[in-house]
Amino acid sequence: MSKTTSPNDSVSDSLTAIGRRIADFRKWLYRRHPFVVPVTTLIILFFVVSFGLVFTTGETVGADDSNIVKLTDAGETRTLPTRAKTVEDLLNRLDIQVEPSDIIEPKKSTKILEDNFSINIYRARPVTIIDGGRKVTILSAFQQPRTIVEQAGIKLHPEDGIDVNAPVDVNTENLIGDQLVVARAKTSIINLYGNIIQVRSQARTVGDLLEEEGIKVLEGDTITPSQDTEITNGLKISIVRKGQKIITVEEVIKAKTEKIKDPELTIGVEVVQKEGSDGKKIVTYEIKTQNGKEVSRKAIQEVVSVKPVTRVIKVGTKPLLTGSKSDWLIAAGVSPADYAAADFIISRESGWCPTKWQGEYGGCPEYHGTPTSAGVGYGLCQSTPGWKMASAGADWAVNPVTQLRWCTDYASRYGGWQGAYEFWVTNHWW
Repeated sequence: MSKTTSPNDSVSDSLTAIGRRIADFRKWLYRRHPFVVPVTTLIILFFVVSFGLVFTTGETVGADDSNIVKLTDAGETRTLPTRAKTVEDLLNRLDIQVEPSDIIEPKKSTKILEDNFSINIYRARPVTIIDGGRKVTILSAFQQPRTIVEQAGIKLHPEDGIDVNAPVDVNTENLIGDQLVVARAKTSIINLYGNIIQVRSQARTVGDLLEEEGIKVLEGDTITPSQDTEITNGLKISIVRKGQKIITVEEVIKAKTEKIKDPELTIGVEVVQKEGSDGKKIVTYEIKTQNGKEVSRKAIQEVVSVKPVTRVIKVGTKPLLTGSKSDWLIAAGVSPADYAAADFIISRESGWCPTKWQGEYGGCPEYHGTPTSAGVGYGLCQSTPGWKMASAGADWAVNPVTQLRWCTDYASRYGGWQGAYEFWVTNHWW
């Protein structure tokens, strides 16, 4: 009987034959081109490693999409490249854990938009605060001693001091972490020519206190107690002048106002962060009279009795983007015949986002400042640098209408928006 061949046997024989031919071809290729195999292997390994870096750590260095960041964590600094978009994104990539009591500067939501970007992580540590016979231990990430003490709920006067790791009189057992000792200022009462002034000071003697408060010791003045007397809490000091006519007047010291920009508040909104208050000063005048009438006066003493407190106002810088791009074009005075050309250019430059930095992708971010580098574009038309648009208005950083007015002026170098459009289509920039 003849042998019967199944379809499966035929397929198997065919695959075996193909395998032999591939093996023979590899042998021939290696004999003729011995470097092909190792070079091909290196190329494959390069792409595999590059793929792994990009899609696992995201830390490869690229000219367009990475930034150099200086990260300081608990005093240890390292510099590294990253494609992370925000501070929080970077911390997640590096698997850095942050406790609620730690402090991160700048905040987690801050975008990483340029090189030499600095991030500081201050770790909370135990601090023991000693205020007289009172002892308080807290966890704090703050660096300034006064801020730490106030965080513990201990009220401080401006004249009170803080000693770091100073000797203490209380029981030193169970003192945890760093020690901060509150050095309370002493209260003194000064009677200056009949005017009562209450002061707090760290001064050691009466003479030191008078010098600190700017009180001059004039010829003919009598000071009680003497200037070398040591200051004790509640000490009363009297300064008297005889033989001359003097008057003292209480005058107002107007408080200053400080305005700080706040990107979280809408532009045009102002919020009082700290209520200020006027101060007071006591001015002593020496009076000259003639025939019983005053003919002149000269200020011989001027002492601040109540210090003025600066009023702090937060001023909003976040743009209120109302209306559409059509509204902006109309408000900026762009000719309807140029709408299409202007729309084409601005759509490709910024996507009609007046707060976008060059290189930012995605949606339109809230106002987060303008680029510090002169080589980075900003705004609707990506003005480079952005502050050139100040020629169109002081609100150039946040007002799309102001930016459009500047863009129209810029387009005039090409003969107008139509010429700018033709240039952009050819060159893909303008």
